[in-house]
Amino acid sequence: GCHSKFDDDTLNSIENFTKKFNTVIYKDHTSHYYGRNAIQFPKMLSFSKPKTKVDLVIDLGGISAIPSYYGEIFSNTEIWRISEDLKLKRRAGKLSTLFCCSEYAFFSIFASCASSSSDDSLFNEIQQNLLENKNQINASLETLPLSTCYVAYKLSQKIPSNSYLQCAILESIKYMNLFELNNIECSSNVGAFGIDGTLSTLIGHSFTDPSKNYFCMLGDLAFTYDMNSLTNREIKNNLRIFVINNNIGFSMKLGYAKQINEKADRYICAQGHKISIKGYAQDLGFDYYLVNSKEELNSTLDVICNPSFNKSVIVEIKVLASNEKISANTIETFRQNLS
Repeated sequence: GCHSKFDDDTLNSIENFTKKFNTVIYKDHTSHYYGRNAIQFPKMLSFSKPKTKVDLVIDLGGISAIPSYYGEIFSNTEIWRISEDLKLKRRAGKLSTLFCCSEYAFFSIFASCASSSSDDSLFNEIQQNLLENKNQINASLETLPLSTCYVAYKLSQKIPSNSYLQCAILESIKYMNLFELNNIECSSNVGAFGIDGTLSTLIGHSFTDPSKNYFCMLGDLAFTYDMNSLTNREIKNNLRIFVINNNIGFSMKLGYAKQINEKADRYICAQGHKISIKGYAQDLGFDYYLVNSKEELNSTLDVICNPSFNKSVIVEIKVLASNEKISANTIETFRQNLS
């Protein structure tokens, strides 16, 4: 789950543990784990199906943006939880043991108990499986219509190394978690599950290092809820904001709203709101780009993700709600068809 940056001692203890036991580190972008044997867990869940069954899960960290069906693969697996704050939490499956100690102590002590090193067969199996499916995965992704998933797919390829990326909760971080990021720190306020303050968080981070580029991916409602933060007079030229405007709160539409009635889109999902992103962006001095097609997205990314680009910018990507559903169904169909 989500985690603060690991200190060197804890990171080294985890890496040493993976050398002593046949271990993979399942993580998402908010885990901030950049050590050995790391597997992007949402990517594995959607695009790979390893044959080897996991004997034991060691759980740490906070709330995760991983899809809910991840619990299926751990339904019959023993789970241990490391909890330095002594709080009992169960992410999924059957929690059998709670270790009330630091992560460093846990991994160091258990690694010291191993008499010899182990292989990395599980990690290698998953990596090989993803590699074998790579062409099929990319072919499916290229056929996606312009949607949140397609934007995440392309942005993950183009965002410059050593940048920072802030993703809104739900759809934005869910889809970005399907893809690898090259030396990019990525965060999301996953504990919010409501008005998460994506732009405010991004702007605060951007003040810490004006020489670094700070990217943001969020939906139209997340933008609307926090747009006043863009009036801050201290904003520099290092913001790159991508707003996916499908004119509706699509995650709500996919969730509980669909169980109500046809009025839910209007009264719960805010369908048909009147926000004008262009006027707001330009009045505040931001560069503004409008994207209506996949071709326009790719050409705009080439410009804005170029390290020489030196203006704060808001990119509005107009997306049909029907395209969002097509993309969601495509990813789910791929997952269901894994052999």
